Amino acid sequence: MDYEDISSRLQPDISLASNYSTDPDVSVPSTTSLTAWGILLPWLFLGPILHTVSRLPRLPSNPSTVIESKSKKSKKWKWRTTFIARLCAATTGCWAVLVLCISPTLWSNLWLANCLSAQSLVCFSLGVHIAEAVDMILHTRPGLLWVHHLLIIFCFSGVLLTEKAVGFVVLSLVTELNVVFNKTRFLQTMTRRDHHSVESSRATRTTEHLHILRHSGG
Repeated sequence: MDYEDISSRLQPDISLASNYSTDPDVSVPSTTSLTAWGILLPWLFLGPILHTVSRLPRLPSNPSTVIESKSKKSKKWKWRTTFIARLCAATTGCWAVLVLCISPTLWSNLWLANCLSAQSLVCFSLGVHIAEAVDMILHTRPGLLWVHHLLIIFCFSGVLLTEKAVGFVVLSLVTELNVVFNKTRFLQTMTRRDHHSVESSRATRTTEHLHILRHSGG
């Protein structure tokens, strides 16, 4: 019997591990430990906390056009949710760009590459979508936007549990920067701001440029 041949077969195959980066920030770690979840869970709860804080009086302050509206209650809700959605979109979009900049090896393997900052971002976005979905159930009749949020919650939860496709999620969250300008235009419409103003024109041009970049990249 050839013992050398048998021993060579019993040795672990580490060829697959060589495909991953040795960058300490980007790896394929097991984040199912209690310590890792202890770090990630606060980011998950931050979204609902922001929505809860926004319910406080004058946070954000309602413009006079919203207060004087006949449908005051529904307009106040739309103003509040749009305002906080713009804040969360700005945070998410900038965070996604930052993660891709400080962890460039995520680009090399969007399916398997992983890092704590990327998972924290996914947790934050998941919490925001959960808070928005619950808010829509409490104040409006669930529609297509609610179904969209439900699918996002399902997908992001799967990404966190399986630790796969984290890079794809981070890359997709860069488009949240586009949402910032869409929400800005919506808020300007609610406040009846002049569409020919400098702020409105700047937001419109930036949105158009982001649309071009988004579709040209696809």
